[in-house]
Amino acid sequence: MRITEHVYQVSGIIYGMNSNVYAIDTESGVILIDAGYADKQYGSMMDVMKQYRLESKVTAVFLTHAHLDHAGNAYRFEDKGAEIYIGHKDKDALSQGGPAVLEKQFGTRFHTCQHAAGVKDGDFFDFGDVTLKVIDIPGHTTGAVAYLAEADGKVILFIGDMFSLQGATPQDEIIIDPGWDGGPDFDAKKNVDSFELLKTLNPQIIAPGHSSIYIGDGQGVLKKAANTAKERFPNELEAVIC
Repeated sequence: MRITEHVYQVSGIIYGMNSNVYAIDTESGVILIDAGYADKQYGSMMDVMKQYRLESKVTAVFLTHAHLDHAGNAYRFEDKGAEIYIGHKDKDALSQGGPAVLEKQFGTRFHTCQHAAGVKDGDFFDFGDVTLKVIDIPGHTTGAVAYLAEADGKVILFIGDMFSLQGATPQDEIIIDPGWDGGPDFDAKKNVDSFELLKTLNPQIIAPGHSSIYIGDGQGVLKKAANTAKERFPNELEAVIC
């Protein structure tokens, strides 16, 4: 699905898959946001990318976190020569696998990446016609990050598993799900803090790791998400205030 002229959703619920993968066609090659997992999703994603003639141009994969459903196929692109990027505090999980990547929950082997580069808050990537900024959003995992992209005159926020939502435009009723909190390194206080950070941003498009994308009043949605997180984790809010 084309989101803007050069930004695409190439996997996810609209294709019958669990997690979303996005592709940005830049002057420097195609970059992916997350990579999905397992043979089925990889095959489906590559079929979609072929429709847009993107499949042979992937030069980099930017992972939002190390959970298997988002990072499980990253090794395939690393093997083809693409650069892999991930939050620096999730880098060990990506290179080692094990409980932190949820192998047991997904019941499948995690293929590690041995040459990934760790990114941190404020890191900036310029691809000519597209820029990408790293935002640390710990909580869902220790090293979770969001990516703030500028492409085709739009500001797009890729949030990974920070939250999912129902409703795609300002005309829809927006229902926020703050995300899964069952991971071994989930931290509720850091998660609430990350929601508070994100609500200061004003993207025109929000691209989550699951569910539909949102186009419209991005800051309004981020503020609503922060309020929803406060309701879900009230004890952590008290800790922040104190």
